Amino acid sequence: MGDRNLIIVHNSDVLPDRDFREIAKRVRRLDPQIHAFVVTEKRRNRAAQLAQFLRPTLFVEIEPVPGLRLRRGCVARGPRGQGKMAVYRVLEAGGLRVPTWCEVVPGPRLDPGEWGPWVVVKPDHGLRGIDVEAMATAELCFRAPEQLPEDHLGRSGPLLAQRYIPTVDGPAYYRATTCFGEPIFAIHYFHPPGVLPEDPSGRPTIAVHRPYAARLAEDPDVLALARRVHALFPNVPAIGSDFMRHRDTGELWIAEVNLSSVWALSSEVGIRFQAARGLDLYQQFGALDRAAEAMAAATRRLAR
Repeated sequence: MGDRNLIIVHNSDVLPDRDFREIAKRVRRLDPQIHAFVVTEKRRNRAAQLAQFLRPTLFVEIEPVPGLRLRRGCVARGPRGQGKMAVYRVLEAGGLRVPTWCEVVPGPRLDPGEWGPWVVVKPDHGLRGIDVEAMATAELCFRAPEQLPEDHLGRSGPLLAQRYIPTVDGPAYYRATTCFGEPIFAIHYFHPPGVLPEDPSGRPTIAVHRPYAARLAEDPDVLALARRVHALFPNVPAIGSDFMRHRDTGELWIAEVNLSSVWALSSEVGIRFQAARGLDLYQQFGALDRAAEAMAAATRRLAR
């Protein structure tokens, strides 16, 4: 097959680069024909710049580096500016189970007989669960951007409504993070019984708030579904897939697919979370070894 380059592109102002230097070292050990480098906004790496001209190259962009010049090769990165609805369409076309959804537009209201008494309303361009809420289906109506609060994420794009999926013990979900399709860690976030007070109106709580519990998740169906999700986005380096398990049927439903900023192994938030919960995301599946194997395989497949 011949020698190839793997150039991991990473912004160390967002995450420390120690994981990626270690992954590059393990890739070189796994496959001596792969020349692996790490490039950051502070360390442009002249050897990597020259190597682009000498061999087929795969750039793996973990976090964007402003102003970086990529002279040749294939770039694996998460899509920029893509909303939830575009991702749901890809998932549905791939035959995966997504709760029924629609864009909230002017016109007839949703039928509670078809959608159930509650729907989840969320911004198409949302993040970290901000401005996600449960609403009575019969009361849901279109709101123009100027009718929303000034800081509401729905002002920058459409809102969508999605069928509510009840989970065991109130709000709960799985986050499975994959690197080129291989799970590198998976977490189950949930609330122990009796932790959350009930809303007198019957409105379901949909966000996982503190105090919540968390465990490392190794459920085979969760890991299998995470692999299937990533297979639909083969050129995205790291994906965080959020799944809900239906309280009554046990079926997994896809809540969200996050195509960037999911490297919780070494992020500030991820480090604090692991310390607070006594969890080690590195050890669960051997995250750095799995990432190195996945990046080596992606380099053999994608380098140009």
